[in-house]
Amino acid sequence: MSSDNMKILSSHVNEAGNKLSGAIKSAVDSTADLAQQNQLSAQKMESLRENLMDDVSQFSQLTSQLNGLIENTANTFGDLKATQKEFIGDLKTEVYDLGQKMTNMLNEYSSQANGQTAEHLKIWSQSVSDYSTQMNRAINSLSSVVDEMQAKLG
Repeated sequence: MSSDNMKILSSHVNEAGNKLSGAIKSAVDSTADLAQQNQLSAQKMESLRENLMDDVSQFSQLTSQLNGLIENTANTFGDLKATQKEFIGDLKTEVYDLGQKMTNMLNEYSSQANGQTAEHLKIWSQSVSDYSTQMNRAINSLSSVVDEMQAKLG
């Protein structure tokens, strides 16, 4: 019986070895599939990491460009403000100068008008005086003539 037991034991050991060998082969195949999937995942992860790094680089460039644009805009508005202030200052000066010129011209005009008016009044006054003097002479002459007529008639 011992030889039969040995055969049975040998058969069980053989069968267990075959099952273990199949399980190991399955585990190895499964591990190979997992390794292959892991390799594909690693490649995809590397590709995604490279894409992400490219996107980060592009985002960084865009950020730099936007910062430059904002800085240029701020400088442009600063320059515009300075130019506007200069323009307003020049405009105020021009308006002030124009006001001064107009004041001077009006003063000259009023002086000339006053001078001409005074000259015209002087001429008119002289004419009135001359007329009065002539009328007085005419009245005196008429009065003398009337007196002579009364003396001859009278």
